[in-house]
Amino acid sequence: MAIPASQQVLEALRLEDPEAMPSSGSLSPQTITVGSQQFQAIVSFCVNNIYCTTTSRHVTVDLFVDGMKVYDVETVFTKLE
Repeated sequence: MAIPASQQVLEALRLEDPEAMPSSGSLSPQTITVGSQQFQAIVSFCVNNIYCTTTSRHVTVDLFVDGMKVYDVETVFTKLE
């Protein structure tokens, strides 16, 4: 269930312009529910600065259940023209 939860978070971020995303730091934790399971999702930006430019952002999503990390995923969002 963690994979669909992370996909929900990433799909919402895909709607944003990478240039408007933060170039560092994390968003406030958000609760994602899949089935009957609740996850706390923490989105962080540019943890690996090599992938961050003026038009791209390195994004990580960490998912927690009861304070324990159960899944993480990372990607790079970029603006294509």
